[in-house]
Amino acid sequence: MLAEQATARNRAILWVLFDTGMRATEICALRLGDVDLEQGIVSVQEKGATVRRLTLGHEGLRHLLAYLDNYRLGAAVGGERTDEDSLFLSEADRPLTKSRITLLFDRLKQRAGITRKGVGPALLRESFAMRYLQTGGDLDALWELLGQKESLLPQLCHL
Repeated sequence: MLAEQATARNRAILWVLFDTGMRATEICALRLGDVDLEQGIVSVQEKGATVRRLTLGHEGLRHLLAYLDNYRLGAAVGGERTDEDSLFLSEADRPLTKSRITLLFDRLKQRAGITRKGVGPALLRESFAMRYLQTGGDLDALWELLGQKESLLPQLCHL
């Protein structure tokens, strides 16, 4: 059961990263109340009162719903849930950390036989940015979606 729960959580994390271009630290900071499941919107809290609203794709929403419905909101340990509870939890029912996300990618790389460096959450962020631009997205809007203060163009040009 624990393995199935971790698999569902990991799949949801990967899809949310892929669909939104979020940073690993941002996904770790998500709370249950940051997700509007009906609209497929994830709200990312930034410094101050600024909030970025990011849209999940069909697959990302499907995998997030599967994780929440089957494991996170169902018979999970701890009783009642509040909007302030962490969205993604470790196997020990604690909020995920950036190092846990790094370990997840390390395990996935090992299983897939990938030895190349740079395969991690940042690669999914860059992939999101490239897909957005390739489908005609506006560069200024992309910066806003990614929560960037400066241009990512020099970083993307090396891909």
